[in-house]
Amino acid sequence: MEKTDKERIAELEITSAQLEIVSKENKKDIEKLQNTTELLTELKVIAFQNSKQMDRQLEINERQTLQNEKLNLTLTTMDTNLSKLNEEITDINQRVTKIENGSDRGKFDVIAFISNDVPKYIGIAILAAFLAYLGLRQ
Repeated sequence: MEKTDKERIAELEITSAQLEIVSKENKKDIEKLQNTTELLTELKVIAFQNSKQMDRQLEINERQTLQNEKLNLTLTTMDTNLSKLNEEITDINQRVTKIENGSDRGKFDVIAFISNDVPKYIGIAILAAFLAYLGLRQ
């Protein structure tokens, strides 16, 4: 049994329809692949930009680390200097307290000088003037 032309045409139409369906599916797959390729290209660009940004951030972090180390050294030096200054102030305060409590030699009391010492000096001056008067008279 041989197929008639109509049967062959029907089979060809069915095959043609199946090929069109496959072709449409392939076309959709190709479009998806193109979209995926575009997305991959965009992701590649983004990844490159992120890589560059990370490199810049690493450089910034290294500079900040160096600055922090310098600041730490400065603050340590300041702390040492302030500690020494505090010790010196404590020593000075102790010396001042000893001087203030230890003796009154450094203080000058005007009232005591006038009441005790001035009459002595006046007496000596009168005696000296009297002796000079006597000495010049002879």
